Amino acid sequence: MERMQPFFRLNKRQMLLEVVPVNNDPTKIMYIVECYHIKESDLSIVEKLMQRDFKTAILNRHHDNTGIELLANDIITQRG
Repeated sequence: MERMQPFFRLNKRQMLLEVVPVNNDPTKIMYIVECYHIKESDLSIVEKLMQRDFKTAILNRHHDNTGIELLANDIITQRG
């Protein structure tokens, strides 16, 4: 069964939000991971978004950090 949404992983030690996009090509085995740096002040926002908090997603759908914006928009589209 194919994944329909990207996979998000928070790496607190390196302050990174790692995103594994949807693999639409079943012949590809390798996954390309995109990494977005997180500031210390944005860590609480990312932790709430990792819990799939809808209100936090609405508030941060136009964030300066592209990784936070992707995560928030994913929550909104899956819920909507």
